Amino acid sequence: QAISPTDGATALSPGLRALYWDGTSYFLVGPATTGQAIWVTLDDFVTIVKLYTTVLPAGRITMYKHNSRVLVSTNNGGTVGAFYIIQ
Repeated sequence: QAISPTDGATALSPGLRALYWDGTSYFLVGPATTGQAIWVTLDDFVTIVKLYTTVLPAGRITMYKHNSRVLVSTNNGGTVGAFYIIQ
């Protein structure tokens, strides 16, 4: 399915990651127009809403589901990184 999150990412964007939450809910992290963005979809990718944009360069992204939280770690391959918790 072709998806188009707001702010630049597409289904084929390098580095775009999706994490299944439940039912038809997913969290996505990937490159945005500038930096990286975090999105959520609650209707199986019909509507994708941006939650946050960071100015960090797009790079490595790791996402985990832990209990009732989503943990997101990003790093551009250097010493600058970020860690996000979505509750």
